[in-house]
Amino acid sequence: MKDDKKYIKYGKLLPGLIHNLNSPLMGISGRFELLQMKFPDEKSLAQITTQIERLNEMLTTVSFLLSKESSESPTENDLKELLEQFVSFMVADKRFKHQVAKETEFEQYVIVFNVTDFINLMYHILDYLLGFIDTETIIKISNTKNIVNIEMTLKSSISNNLDIKCFIEKNTHPEVSSKFKMETHTSDNAVMIKLVLEN
Repeated sequence: MKDDKKYIKYGKLLPGLIHNLNSPLMGISGRFELLQMKFPDEKSLAQITTQIERLNEMLTTVSFLLSKESSESPTENDLKELLEQFVSFMVADKRFKHQVAKETEFEQYVIVFNVTDFINLMYHILDYLLGFIDTETIIKISNTKNIVNIEMTLKSSISNNLDIKCFIEKNTHPEVSSKFKMETHTSDNAVMIKLVLEN
């Protein structure tokens, strides 16, 4: 994708677009707050304000991730904040939003690592796992300092087709996967993946 000129051009425009969208959103939000004060019993105004706040949160999340991914070199990052924003971004995926019960337990830990490679690897792993979801699926993402744990639990047994190591080898650039130590364990109805980030 780095060689795609259109991607590069539009990728550079996105932060400015997000900034320009935030200004009118804040203006609209302010007007609705005034209307709420004037008509406190009008429930629809409160609902509109809530939706505006959700839009603002989504734009803030995308802006945060874009700013983190702008550097190709390792940078110092708060892993807790990064994981929180990443999970918030993943909610845009309908499978993750509607078909999965999410559990998160993030511990603050500042570490120097390549955010672009980490986010790409996390996205690939979750995208792969979401292909195996059933009606009652739980995905838990947590970290203990520099170790990130991803665990998926299904109500039914896991398909024999699931091979996370094979998937990573085939779909992730070797330079990316080699930067993170990865351990995987599969039981009858659960997959556990451990990523180790190192300075």
